[in-house]
Amino acid sequence: MRTALLLRQQVPPDKERITFDRLADVDDMWIWLFKSLCTKLGIEHAQIWMWGGGPREVVYEPWLIERWWPEFPLTPKFDFILSRGGFPEYIPVMQANALAYKVYYGAIYKPRYNPRANQDATKYNLLLADSQKQFSELTEAGYSVAKFRKPAAENIFYPHECEKKYDVVFIGNMNQPSKGHEWFIKRIAGSGFSVLFIGAVNLSIVGLARSAGLGECSFAGYVPRKEIRLLASQAKVGVVCSEGDSCPRIIPELLAMNIPIVIKQSENLYFWEDLLESSSVASADDYTFVDVLKGHVRQYTKFEPREFYISHYSLDVSSSILAVIIQKSLKKTAGRTP
Repeated sequence: MRTALLLRQQVPPDKERITFDRLADVDDMWIWLFKSLCTKLGIEHAQIWMWGGGPREVVYEPWLIERWWPEFPLTPKFDFILSRGGFPEYIPVMQANALAYKVYYGAIYKPRYNPRANQDATKYNLLLADSQKQFSELTEAGYSVAKFRKPAAENIFYPHECEKKYDVVFIGNMNQPSKGHEWFIKRIAGSGFSVLFIGAVNLSIVGLARSAGLGECSFAGYVPRKEIRLLASQAKVGVVCSEGDSCPRIIPELLAMNIPIVIKQSENLYFWEDLLESSSVASADDYTFVDVLKGHVRQYTKFEPREFYISHYSLDVSSSILAVIIQKSLKKTAGRTP
């Protein structure tokens, strides 16, 4: 395979948020993963496409170009396509590239991780699943499925040495009930934990936190992704209380920042069990959450979450695993390697 395409997303109304002129400034994990994967597959020319904006073109490297289109064109043709999202706008591109090796990853919290849920009948060579629930469902549906270890954008998520002003950091949009803010606050009420909340603010949640008998609580509101590291690093421990069908991206991001984590056990949260092989990551239920969190806060300096991230979930590890799977698949289906 010589040419590759990443179908990334729709250009949002606040397009400045995803407008980059240099690769070093890109804060999107998928673009970094695509670049790393292309390198390991020996790709000579690659493009990243977004629709609903532009036209715009930026050359990140001589072989790597990002393009925005009002609508996706059907040419040029590519040997390898990574589809991120599962949107109807992608289907004509897939049909026009019938001979390409196609890899698909849908969205969490929505049925898009199964292409057929989006009326997409494309014959994908490989689907990526980042939870056991997704893996089982897609395998039962007859797809070829790979276990996907979701990495972080490592150019913006890395350790920052600073004073630890807070016991806990909770990163998430308060206006999304699935993030678990209300459950978390009620669970730790009266504990005296000092908490830094990062993410869009909901006044009712803020009021609940301020009346919960906690220590100092700060509400940073929405923070650009590039600035999260400087704030989050002021906390000893991160918490993840999401109710979803996948491994939330904040888990690898916290690990990459060298912040240990306590995760709320949930019947709806299906992360990989090997995530708990690290002492840096603890899982706790309704009854044990406060005690586990206290232990993590007390011993936070003894953990090495960054080391675990590098060895298990980094961009290099994730892309290497995917490259090997794709190469083996190509040997079986075409009798050749990229």
